[in-house]
Amino acid sequence: MFKKGDVLVLQDGGFIYKIIEVDEWEDNSFCYHILIKQFSNELGEIPDLSKSSANCQEGDENNQENNNQSPTTAQKEFYDNCKILLYHAPVANIDEGATFYFNELPSSEEKIGFLTYLEMTDKKRYLEEKFGKTIDEIIHEANELFKKGNSAMDDGDFSLAIVHFTEAFEMLPTFYECLDNKALILMDLNRFEEAIDLWEQSLQINDKNTLAIRKLIFCLKELECDEDRVTELETTLQNLEEE
Repeated sequence: MFKKGDVLVLQDGGFIYKIIEVDEWEDNSFCYHILIKQFSNELGEIPDLSKSSANCQEGDENNQENNNQSPTTAQKEFYDNCKILLYHAPVANIDEGATFYFNELPSSEEKIGFLTYLEMTDKKRYLEEKFGKTIDEIIHEANELFKKGNSAMDDGDFSLAIVHFTEAFEMLPTFYECLDNKALILMDLNRFEEAIDLWEQSLQINDKNTLAIRKLIFCLKELECDEDRVTELETTLQNLEEE
């Protein structure tokens, strides 16, 4: 199998594949998450291709054992000048005729497409890949930041509190209580329009958040706007209280 960071050249078509990640399934099949680049004749001949392995296919263990070389300066320059066609594509097999070029771990920019894919398909893995931590570590750190935000809030240091709540929410995007506390601070500062945005965002995460509903109603009435939304929220609140 190919491995994370492998860069492969397909001279027919002028493509370069980079393996961003490899998933191995229980049936011993694989999914390669690749970034695809394309090179043109304007870049000239592919430098140092002869120094790389010959055509290598999955299962060719002799070739794969040698596919650990870092890029030469010329290889790296050539690769960097190639145009990105697709930031992410999940494939089961690599095209025949692929030639190993070099190995270099994916950069943050190269992982953008893969992370976007994970964000849509696997939230837990997305967070673990993004922060390089386990989900338990992420939850712990987010809770610690939340506690720091509460302490700063109690001390009246609203700016610092907002920073901590923002950082906690960035780590754990389901942590709607961070949004609630930021909104409460903004209400204390009479920044009702900004608070409304946060209460609405909180309700998108937890539509049964009665605190958010009550405070959102208050903010809307304070600004004397969107009476239809106020009526809708009051009905929702009444239904929740009757459950």
